[in-house]
Amino acid sequence: MADMIMVVCIVTSAYFIRGITGFGSGLISIPLLALSFPLTFAIPLLLALDFTAAMAIGGLNRKQTEWGEIKVLLPAGIVGGVIGVLALLNLPSTPILIALGAFTMFFGFRNVFGLQPVGQIHKGWALPAGLAGGATGALFGVGSPPYVMYLSRRLSDKGQMRATFS
Repeated sequence: MADMIMVVCIVTSAYFIRGITGFGSGLISIPLLALSFPLTFAIPLLLALDFTAAMAIGGLNRKQTEWGEIKVLLPAGIVGGVIGVLALLNLPSTPILIALGAFTMFFGFRNVFGLQPVGQIHKGWALPAGLAGGATGALFGVGSPPYVMYLSRRLSDKGQMRATFS
């Protein structure tokens, strides 16, 4: 029972932050859940919840969605997702947890130190962003940073970026 209460508190806190920022539920909940639960439990749980949240947010904001960006991100994201699932199922959990810690620290420090490049990037960056987002999403349950980095450099309107990301 205490485990369920802990899961509910972690997930509720993570989705509260997602509601404010539009992303971040996995960055917050997966590292915390991984302290007490195997990744094979935590990641599918968050992916199912994130999918549901993304459908709700995306459905509400579908008129603002930039479908051209989705068309280039989606194929690479699917390939990256397959790679991430294969890695999750076949690699030992200790190196995955270490990589999750490094991944989380990298994006945390990136934001703390304000390392935010400016200017629009070429659409060709959708391939590495999609691969990285799909792979890290399937492997860590945290695929949003590569997608957000790409979309924030392609779309200037924040509402459009949030709708497209969802």
